[in-house]
Amino acid sequence: MVDGDKKITVRATSAENSACYAKKDVWVLAQTSLTQDMLDVLNKDKVAFEGYDKIDLYRTDMFSTFYQTVTLPIRTAMDGTHWYAEYDNSESNTKTGLYYVDKDGIANQVSVSFMNEEQLIPMLTEDAAGYVTWREAGLYNSLKNLTTNDFTWDSETWRWMYSGNDTALSQKIIASANPYDFDVKKWGLIIDDGAVLGIYAQSKDDYQIVEGFKGVQELYLAVDTSDNVTVPTIGKFTHDSEFDDLFDNLQTAIDNMRALENYKTDVFFMVNSQYGQSLTGYVETVTNDLCYFEPYNVVYDNHQNPIRTYETDSNYGYKKLGENKYNAFTQSGIDDQGNVKYRATRDFNKSFDNAKPSFAFSSEIFNAFYKDEDEGYTIYYVNELMCGVASTFYYGVGNDINLYGIFATTAIAGMAEYNPHVVVKDGYITEAWFYFFLGSMYGQVTLTFSDFNEANIPSGVDVRFTERNAPTSWDQLEIQVGSNSNSTSDDRPQNALAYLKEFYGKENIGELLPFFGNVLGDSYGFGLATTKIPGGTTQSKKAIVFYYDVPLDIDYTINSSLIAVREMLSDAGFVRNRYDEYHDVTNGIWVAPVDSSLDFLIYVWKD
Repeated sequence: MVDGDKKITVRATSAENSACYAKKDVWVLAQTSLTQDMLDVLNKDKVAFEGYDKIDLYRTDMFSTFYQTVTLPIRTAMDGTHWYAEYDNSESNTKTGLYYVDKDGIANQVSVSFMNEEQLIPMLTEDAAGYVTWREAGLYNSLKNLTTNDFTWDSETWRWMYSGNDTALSQKIIASANPYDFDVKKWGLIIDDGAVLGIYAQSKDDYQIVEGFKGVQELYLAVDTSDNVTVPTIGKFTHDSEFDDLFDNLQTAIDNMRALENYKTDVFFMVNSQYGQSLTGYVETVTNDLCYFEPYNVVYDNHQNPIRTYETDSNYGYKKLGENKYNAFTQSGIDDQGNVKYRATRDFNKSFDNAKPSFAFSSEIFNAFYKDEDEGYTIYYVNELMCGVASTFYYGVGNDINLYGIFATTAIAGMAEYNPHVVVKDGYITEAWFYFFLGSMYGQVTLTFSDFNEANIPSGVDVRFTERNAPTSWDQLEIQVGSNSNSTSDDRPQNALAYLKEFYGKENIGELLPFFGNVLGDSYGFGLATTKIPGGTTQSKKAIVFYYDVPLDIDYTINSSLIAVREMLSDAGFVRNRYDEYHDVTNGIWVAPVDSSLDFLIYVWKD
């Protein structure tokens, strides 16, 4: 009979030689007791959780073979009206803070913009059709007012597990403690030495964590209701009044950059990856109606001097075509008269200002500086939380290069740390620098700004092309359709509308299936005939997948594009299920918008 938790020592001794033995300490755990006094300690508004989310991934094969375990650290705190969580952002390899506040009964995410303005973003329901209330979000201590009748001893988990029928309460408790998606299956208490030390939870099987795998999560979280609990809140940035003049100079330079009619930007990328190092860049000339990019490559000679080679046949850019219209363009060869030809590649129906570096930031978000009196310049370093401001220093054509600025982060060199910074001289920002990290790719970007209000498009350049208009219906797109063989070399393009009619067997499918370009703009990349395993099933169905080259949001997500498509589908009468799949019950049409590691895919299939 064991009374309480006991540590015993097990010794194994050789029968041949008693000098040879091994010892191991083993804990023998007794069934814990649960009293109301232990639960009453949790009856506080201010509470903090700290621990981890263990995710076991299994292949979705016949044997549900184990693949690997991923562990995510968790730290949360709340006081009834404010909620904070710190979590690892795997995309940017940084720790990210989440702040929420109860504003008029609605759960709002709180952030400070690069313009040093507080922003409240209401939490949306899963179908993006409305706002989530503070009570529904559960971002407060839902462990209050529990009784011993709510728990039953579970010999399998060897814990006191929640046995009530309030599934909404269970989800709120997990949501308050854990910033990651977690569909709770069961949860209970971690008890030791006569006290509730934390909570334990198991998730339901989840097929959305990693495409093609089943995920099973377990939470292990310590709970703290002591007076030492603090709930971090976000606030605007301020400067020490002693340095007002210095930061006023920075603000003047920012304002001057925004007011420029034309200038040049030299952007140099030093990018490292598993394939080695690449040294590339471009010179961009910015005017009122043209952004003209001249790309180049860099190599070093034997004396380590950089040699720049321009790709004269690969220039590209943006051209203004109207008050709220511009096209992206690229070179497309030489005509019969020897003139450079251009073709439009993307259509944008918004102000041309969106094609230029915005410099949309405030001096307050910079909190360190170095002033060189002899040379007459000052370097300003941005606050660590605002590293993404680098994305406003430049704006490239397409999404890939723009990612570098969004994923800007602190660089560590020796014992020093460097955040994105700008150099101010003679009333303008003359240089900028930042380090970025995307996991498999990392490096640094150096920018030089010049020719303020004196820049001209290179001599002889005359950008003319047939204006592009964004597609507005399925019959303006193509889908790659393969033969019955396993080779993709036989894939052939087919008109999207014609193939959709054949696929669904409906002549009016162009009216039944919403045209996603109406909310995603001219971002269609390609469509492929493929297969899809619907959520909660194991059988694949014939499907079509559409890839859209949507821009990344500044919060490292493509949520704005996902929400736009979800709202479109809901407005069209599609019904969402728990796997984020939308069903037109009447016509048997399924649609699933998917964030596949920041690639935006939309699958469609039929009943």
